[in-house]
Amino acid sequence: MTAHDHSWERWFGALEIDPLRITYEELSEDPVETLRVMLDHLGLEREAADGVEPGVAKLADNINQDWVACFRSEQKSA
Repeated sequence: MTAHDHSWERWFGALEIDPLRITYEELSEDPVETLRVMLDHLGLEREAADGVEPGVAKLADNINQDWVACFRSEQKSA
């Protein structure tokens, strides 16, 4: 995954693109505001997000948090 991320970074850099970066946490915490940020970044009206009701919810739980902690610990060691 890290190599894949680096490939994207090189591609964006080569094309001089400053991508909009949205984390899963931001999206799951406030999907409508995240949509507004995306619309704004695209030069569209933020108000288009008004009334949008996401049909999904955050899926993460304690098991996911354990996996994240393990991954981050391994990355620091590498």
